[in-house]
Amino acid sequence: MTADILDISIIVLIVLSTIVGLVTGFIKESLTLVTLITATAVAALNAKPLAADLPLAIDSQVGKLAIAF
Repeated sequence: MTADILDISIIVLIVLSTIVGLVTGFIKESLTLVTLITATAVAALNAKPLAADLPLAIDSQVGKLAIAF
C-alpha cells in the first residue's frame, strides 16, 4: 500500500515539474521573441536619421542605411 502512495507522489512530482518547465520555457522564449521584434523595430525607426549623420566618404545611400541599421 505504501509503495502505491510513493509511486503516485513521484508521478505527480514529475508531472508538476514538467508543467512548470514547459511554462517557464514558453515565457522565456516569448520574451526573447518580443525583445527581438522590439530591437528590429527600433533599429528600423532610427536607421534613416543615423544614416544621414554618417560621413560623406560613404557614397552609397544603401550602404549608409546598411551600416546605420
